[in-house]
Amino acid sequence: MFKFCIKSFLITRAIYISFIIAIFHSNFISKYDLSPYIVAPTDNNETKDYSLLESKILQFLNHFSSYDAIMFVDIAKESHRNDSTFAFFPLFPYLIRGSANLLKLFHFKNDYTPYLISGFILSNALCLINTILVSSLIFKLTTSTLRGKLAAILFLINPG
Repeated sequence: MFKFCIKSFLITRAIYISFIIAIFHSNFISKYDLSPYIVAPTDNNETKDYSLLESKILQFLNHFSSYDAIMFVDIAKESHRNDSTFAFFPLFPYLIRGSANLLKLFHFKNDYTPYLISGFILSNALCLINTILVSSLIFKLTTSTLRGKLAAILFLINPG
């Protein structure tokens, strides 16, 4: 069951990431919910100080820096500053902050790069852990491998 969950996770994440990148590069929809300080730099004046790796990381993570992601990164970086941030439980942002502190050893030029990388890695790692737990729970309750696998697939269909 464990190997199935990992394979399913990798396949669904690859499909999800490919779909998101394709959609946002197609001009099919416009991204309206981005905060200007998280958006990856686009012109040469902004990117000249960034390494090629950091620039590519920011361009990739730009596709995922919308909606609540902006708030989680802001809370991780600045803590709860105003009323709009109190709607978010602090554990996930503090986990992001802790792992971002480790990534700061790489000396990124953009202050938000370690937070974005941490948030992306943590959200995917927690999704994998939850998939394994849900699948195992269904298997233990029903003693059916098929139902356990189906639970994993259904859980992973949601890109959140």
